[in-house]
Amino acid sequence: MYLKAPFHVSFFFLIGVLVPVMSCTRATVEPDRPAATVQAYPDLRNSVMVKGQNRPPRGIQSILLYRQTPDQAPVIELNSNQQLTLKFDDLGFDNRRFRVRFTHHDADWSPSSLLPNFFQRGFSEDYITDSQTSEVQRPAYTHYTYTFPNENIELLASGNYMIEVYDYERDEILFSLPFFVHENTGRIETRIEELYGLDERYLMFHQIFATYAYPEDVIIPDTDLETRFVQNHFWGRARVAGIVDTPVTGQIRSHLARDSSYAGRFEFRSLDLQRLQQEAYNIIEFRPETTPPRVVLMRDVVNLDMTPRTSQSHRFGVPVDETGARYADVYFELEIPRREQIGKPVYVIGPFNNWIINENHRMTYDRDRQSYTGNALVKEGLYDYKYAVVEQGAVNDLRLDASFADSRQVYHTFVYFFDPGLQADRLLMVHDHTTRQRF
Repeated sequence: MYLKAPFHVSFFFLIGVLVPVMSCTRATVEPDRPAATVQAYPDLRNSVMVKGQNRPPRGIQSILLYRQTPDQAPVIELNSNQQLTLKFDDLGFDNRRFRVRFTHHDADWSPSSLLPNFFQRGFSEDYITDSQTSEVQRPAYTHYTYTFPNENIELLASGNYMIEVYDYERDEILFSLPFFVHENTGRIETRIEELYGLDERYLMFHQIFATYAYPEDVIIPDTDLETRFVQNHFWGRARVAGIVDTPVTGQIRSHLARDSSYAGRFEFRSLDLQRLQQEAYNIIEFRPETTPPRVVLMRDVVNLDMTPRTSQSHRFGVPVDETGARYADVYFELEIPRREQIGKPVYVIGPFNNWIINENHRMTYDRDRQSYTGNALVKEGLYDYKYAVVEQGAVNDLRLDASFADSRQVYHTFVYFFDPGLQADRLLMVHDHTTRQRF
């Protein structure tokens, strides 16, 4: 088994402690020379990225990190055979070499006090050797796959982790992704209550409650345990339970305060690019002769859903996992009614850009069409996407949602224990919960 249980607390203490249609900012991706960097806001509040996470360059596309299927969170159990799979494409003709490193973090994503040899065993870094060259060009790409833990890397402690991917030749970090290792200790129950009337626009919010039966080695649960909740795999938006009580010995209850509840009507728009062709229901123009091929989508209108809803969400992205899959330059258009004009920068975001706000996907207002236009490079597959604005230094991806949007919301509950021997946060349990759709 690749995951090992943590050493005894006293041993850790003695050894470890003492020792975007025509955006003027759009960069055109050439098949043999992808843009090296992505201009992005470094300090936006409400970002989906965790503290210290590195954004990928534009030449790295279709990034996935999951346990068994793309919709599964990157969460594995300590002392088990569970593994995570990292996949991504490197645009261009060169078959580059990549290596990976791992870092351990506390609940707030600060670097933990654990030395590397206490949270991993084996090599200090590993190499990505599984690569496949695409059968297509315009642009060409190399598809990489890496599965861990493996015979080279074992993980020894629970908690928050980051996998960092480096360019082997340049010894520079390209991007990093968060993942989680939990101990599956104790028992947890999570429930969600619907709240109404908390603001003028979004009629329904989700307030999350958790009851956790903790293990015997937790002596002071009120101070040593912390519960965090996350919506839709947006790990950078984790919210700490603000209200905690211990009704009986061995059990702690916690929940979000009302003003910290999540918007329960969080809209996702569907993007079906399983095949690049004009006959797809949401494509109004397909130009295969351009480089890359150009796809123009139907116009979206705020508060007017012109596309049929689907029962299955693809907010985590399902790119076609074949070397014959093509990339397209996808053009988005958004009409905002005059009464809802905002005068703020508008962006298109989705799994194809890791839900990250950056200038490559900023939309431009077209006065002739009286709508916002923008584009993104997207691989054939199934995706969800959203429109977001940046205002007062924060990402607002609810502002342009339909007032009565309804879709499944995916929640995770994380229970952390600050171990006084380790002087670090252990992740005792992770629990997932999905709300039902109403249509």
